[in-house]
Amino acid sequence: MADDFDLDQFRQRSERRASTQAEVEYEDEGSSGGGFLSQFSPVQRLVLALLVLANIVVIGFVVLSIVGII
Repeated sequence: MADDFDLDQFRQRSERRASTQAEVEYEDEGSSGGGFLSQFSPVQRLVLALLVLANIVVIGFVVLSIVGII
């Protein structure tokens, strides 16, 4: 009988901890902001920025070659 009571108390505490932890994680996700970029690590953001920069440079060269400047 005492084991059942202890097990029930343990389950209740575990459920409370899980719900509290889920609330904290949800608040962290909501308050971080930054849109979709917040999902990436700093290294991934750097690589993404370099790829965007390379894309802009290539498009610039293509436009310049079409216009006849290069």
